[in-house]
Amino acid sequence: RPPRSTLFPYTTLFRSRELQSIITITCYCPQTGISKSAANTKETKGKITNHLTSIESKYPNSAIFLMGDFNTVQLKLPKYQQTVTKRTRKNKTLDKCYVNIKNAYQRCDKLSSLGKSDHNIIHLISNY
Repeated sequence: RPPRSTLFPYTTLFRSRELQSIITITCYCPQTGISKSAANTKETKGKITNHLTSIESKYPNSAIFLMGDFNTVQLKLPKYQQTVTKRTRKNKTLDKCYVNIKNAYQRCDKLSSLGKSDHNIIHLISNY
């Protein structure tokens, strides 16, 4: 059976009066080694959801950003808004940014890739 992995590092950036903290979570769901079967996709979605729930309960008044290369994993997170609206690799939007602050961004710009990467850089323009 091929290996499966998902990466979940997170960082608390700073604290403010309005927010307990701002947390960024980087998630990588590799295409290679992950079967596209419904069971494996469901397992990956479950891991991501459980991790988010844990962070939300530990840091209740925080801005949470879940971002990364999700490949074939399609998430439905009711508390979060997916902010990347441009294609990030060829004709697909594989790289996404979910944030628990609705309408936090007014625009999403696609920039050229960095170095030898085959994914584009995304620049999110804040409403604040």
